[in-house]
Amino acid sequence: MKSILLAGFSFLLLILMTIVLLRGYRGKKYLHMFLIAFGISVLLYALIYFLTPVDLGFLPIFLTDEGRGIGFANGLLILFLLFHCFADVSYTTVLTGFSTNLIVHIAKRGTLKTEDLDRIYGLSLGHDPVTEWRISHLVNGRYVAAEGGGFRLLPKGRWVALAANFLQRLFNTKESG
Repeated sequence: MKSILLAGFSFLLLILMTIVLLRGYRGKKYLHMFLIAFGISVLLYALIYFLTPVDLGFLPIFLTDEGRGIGFANGLLILFLLFHCFADVSYTTVLTGFSTNLIVHIAKRGTLKTEDLDRIYGLSLGHDPVTEWRISHLVNGRYVAAEGGGFRLLPKGRWVALAANFLQRLFNTKESG
């Protein structure tokens, strides 16, 4: 149980460190900040794990880790898996995800014309199968609606735009303009 609690605590520190690092970072390689925060959280986890008592001073004996090495490895695995989920959702979906950023652009402008795709992303419908596939999934998923040679947000898309805007501001990765 010690390993689980410390992995959870280290993960909360990892989230805070990621936010602090991203807020102070001016580059575009956001993943580096996630990895630095992960490395620091692993070091903190190891330090805290080996410097604290087996029962953390409050756990009953039946909730203590059976073996120090196995307990440590278990917590490290949990911390890695939590980091993976956090980085995957935060980085690849919210910060750099094409579909999410497309929804944010539509929210910012009210509608997005198909010619705006070429101007903003260098893509054009009818010439790029990946763009066609992503937009069709946004339409089929009821995030956006196609109308008048462009796209507008539906309620589900507005919620995604609000969440993405909040997280991009929190992480200080919001693009201007």
